[in-house]
Amino acid sequence: YETEGLREVLLKYGYVSASTTSYPSIKGYFRLANDIGDASWVFANNKRYDHANDRGFRGTFDGNGYSIIGICKDAGFADESTNRKGLIRTLTAEGTVKNLVITNAVLWANENNMGAIAHKNNGTIEGCVVKDSSLQLGNYDGLGGIAGSNSGVIRNCAVVNCYFARRHGGKSSKTLGCITESNNGTVSNCFSYGCTLKNGTSANPAIVA
Repeated sequence: YETEGLREVLLKYGYVSASTTSYPSIKGYFRLANDIGDASWVFANNKRYDHANDRGFRGTFDGNGYSIIGICKDAGFADESTNRKGLIRTLTAEGTVKNLVITNAVLWANENNMGAIAHKNNGTIEGCVVKDSSLQLGNYDGLGGIAGSNSGVIRNCAVVNCYFARRHGGKSSKTLGCITESNNGTVSNCFSYGCTLKNGTSANPAIVA
């Protein structure tokens, strides 16, 4: 599917308006045809591109060099019990995200793992950039710009001019990283630049391999 916006993909699979949590895995090949200029609506009410915990995204999402702008930027942090998530919760071993730019995202989570591209990456993320964004996590593990935790492959990616922060109790003992906090896979040819890390300790703010 070549789509002019992510809304068409989400509506097709019921991820915008559905109230049930019985979501299927998403497969197939998706490619952006242009920038998505205002994605602040995309993950309101805690909806994600793949909602179910263990199913995840199993297809290919090709950003085609275009940007998704402003994920959750209008959601704010008035109710910090409500998570404001990144693009994909779990990228499975069969899944790929490539050639995508995430910019001006404002993300918050109060559970393990959060990243702008994927919260948990078991697949392949390549040629992606996260820039000019804010990512904040409570007293949980896994805060990274590309992926909160990585057990797959991240290559040729960059995180630029982003703000990372730990919040709430225990924050000083938690780590955070610009590319990924927890790496049990492969990270290569990636870099971070101009990022601010507040609270916690640095796990691997700039992985260049």
